[in-house]
Amino acid sequence: MSDFKISNNDKNIVKMFKKNDIITLYIILVAIFIGLVIASIIAFYRFHKTSNSIQPGVFIKGTNISGLTKEKAVAVVKENLKSQMNDNIILIYKNNEYYVAVEQIEAEFDIESSVEFAYNIARSGNFFKDMQVYTSILISNINIDPILKYSEYELAKYIETIQANLPDQLQQSGFYIDDDEVVLTTGANGAGIYSDELKVEIIEAIQDISYNRRIIDIPTYVQYPDELDVDAIHEDIYRQAENAYFTTEPYAVYSHIVGVDFDVENLKNRINEGGKDEYTAKLKYTIPEVTVNDIGKEAFPHLLGSFSTSHVNNADRTTNLRLASNKINGTVVMPGEIFSYNKVVGKRTIDAGYKEAPVYANGQVVDGLRRWYLSNIKYTIQCSNFCKS
Repeated sequence: MSDFKISNNDKNIVKMFKKNDIITLYIILVAIFIGLVIASIIAFYRFHKTSNSIQPGVFIKGTNISGLTKEKAVAVVKENLKSQMNDNIILIYKNNEYYVAVEQIEAEFDIESSVEFAYNIARSGNFFKDMQVYTSILISNINIDPILKYSEYELAKYIETIQANLPDQLQQSGFYIDDDEVVLTTGANGAGIYSDELKVEIIEAIQDISYNRRIIDIPTYVQYPDELDVDAIHEDIYRQAENAYFTTEPYAVYSHIVGVDFDVENLKNRINEGGKDEYTAKLKYTIPEVTVNDIGKEAFPHLLGSFSTSHVNNADRTTNLRLASNKINGTVVMPGEIFSYNKVVGKRTIDAGYKEAPVYANGQVVDGLRRWYLSNIKYTIQCSNFCKS
């Protein structure tokens, strides 16, 4: 019987086979593990896609909505924001406080859209992209800032109201007529609001929910009144005297125009010297040659109405009535014009020829100048057509 011997070469072959078996086994195990991982990931992905909850690591405006349904997430976020937001935004200018009502400008966060966006994270249908997004958010989280909706119109209205109530109001230059003078005012500087800048500050304050912890200083600038334009004022005031006239076909009466003017150059020179808030100039009135009271009876061919009354035969009283009637006689009242007894008749005084005579006062007859009850009563007539007294 011969002996069986294994050579060194045979031993090496055996060792090689054993080593290959181990590698093969290792590869098989790794493949199984990877397969299990992939299967788990796929199963998890399918579960996430069909789940009605939001993935972990998602926040809206600092509120954690991980694992919540869309309905629950909306309710939670709204409640949290409501607890952090005040009703008013406080603005300040020179120790004066102003308020902008958040509700009035219809400011609110679009929570529903933000929740919808959060729910659709990692649900695009692209497996690799979705898993990358899912893993990234799971590790580092995401905070969604919802869109702020508000009424531009209401916010602009609030800022206009604040502008109108600032203590430093712009006073524009201008002019007015005071009896026989034109008075020019230079105006005064005022504060204007940078509206666009203030809008941005208000919206940013609401967006970061910080307006309940701070006061916004109103951004302003200096407004300057317009320079006085004497030529433009003169053009506005100047009138050339024109005579009254009438036509018969068609019948029409055209009132006279009283000329008005003032010394432009003199006024300009005084304004250029400066140093005053007001400047005055005398008005020069030019009465035309023919007024409506001068155009004659032919201009008023129709009797519109008549009235008569009687009075006690008293010489002094008759004198007073005659003086007043002569003043009124021939007065023309144009359509829409106001007739003033006081203005037409003038002061009733001894110097004007009036006499002491019985007058009515407080329901009684007493002696006095014929004032036509003017201490208590004003007589006016307004014509809807041409009137001639």
